[in-house]
Amino acid sequence: MGEFKDEKRVVFSISTNGILLEKYADFLKQNRIMLAISLDGPRDVHDKNRITTSGKTTFDTIMKGIDKLGREYVKRKVSFSATITSQDDFGISYRFFRDNFPSNGARLEFVKTTDRKDENEERLKIPKKVFSEMLNDYEKGIKEKNVPRVLRFLFDDSFYRINSRPGEYDSSIIMHNRTCIPGARKLFVKPNGIFTLVKN
Repeated sequence: MGEFKDEKRVVFSISTNGILLEKYADFLKQNRIMLAISLDGPRDVHDKNRITTSGKTTFDTIMKGIDKLGREYVKRKVSFSATITSQDDFGISYRFFRDNFPSNGARLEFVKTTDRKDENEERLKIPKKVFSEMLNDYEKGIKEKNVPRVLRFLFDDSFYRINSRPGEYDSSIIMHNRTCIPGARKLFVKPNGIFTLVKN
């Protein structure tokens, strides 16, 4: 670490459960280390699953560490990763990050894309009411030029990809991905090892 700490072009990033943040806060700040902290939402949500091996809850410990880092450092160097289970309300976690950490990136995801919420194996979905609330907040944030970063993590990339997709494709270019693009050529390999070009 000492070899690189004065080199401004080198950036260190750590993913952490946050339990030792308070202990190492000074070291982290001195070395400008970026942090991705696992935090699922408010205390009642987070402490359901994020416990120590001895059964102790961790929300208050993490928040003490965040306080020790200081508001400015957290604002510039910290993002959050939240894992929402099928028993939890997505909206509660969303509002927690929107209201408490509006300047921080927060990636909210379900436990697995294959997680199911009932015996009929229905895919987990964000409730329509919550999704509408998020869209309204996003629209308001755009108008006021103050979109909470949790919404940028959730929406910006998808909207950017939609807005920046090519209007026409050059059929002379061979695509190695994007399977179903009209007009694009794809390179395939047959079971016998022969390569072939296909135009959609």
